[in-house]
Amino acid sequence: MPLDASLKDQLKTHLEKVTHPVELAASLDDGAKSAELLELLGEIASLSDLITVARVDDDERRPSFAINRLGTDVGVRFAGLPMGHELTSLVLALLQVGGHTPKVTDEVVAQVQHLEAELHFETFFSWPTAPTATGRSTRESASPSSAVATRASRPPSTWPASSST
Repeated sequence: MPLDASLKDQLKTHLEKVTHPVELAASLDDGAKSAELLELLGEIASLSDLITVARVDDDERRPSFAINRLGTDVGVRFAGLPMGHELTSLVLALLQVGGHTPKVTDEVVAQVQHLEAELHFETFFSWPTAPTATGRSTRESASPSSAVATRASRPPSTWPASSST
């Protein structure tokens, strides 16, 4: 699934916002989808000096991959090959894990900074099951990438002071 030149150019522009080293850690098998995923991850890594690819095979879901900020426990895991609208989720995950500060109001930042507990977040979501033009559900017609998980764990004292950019 090679990316076309226009998409590569757009992706390269977005990846210029990555400020921390990121590893794309792949869990693969010998199937065609794993080969496609490895090719996609390699193409993404070729667009930024801060992004590398490693085959780690640390997840039972294959193909899958994690986007990990090196030296931290900040990361996002994708199960399957991201296709269609999942590419947008992939770009946003690369930016988030890579240190690009999301746009949030100062009010929200203040609310988060006043949280007193150490928190650990895990979020899972998957494609909705809705009929398509073929009569099959989106889950049936989708690639095996039906789940994305995020994780982050750090005390409030390490959160950014403001992110109004």
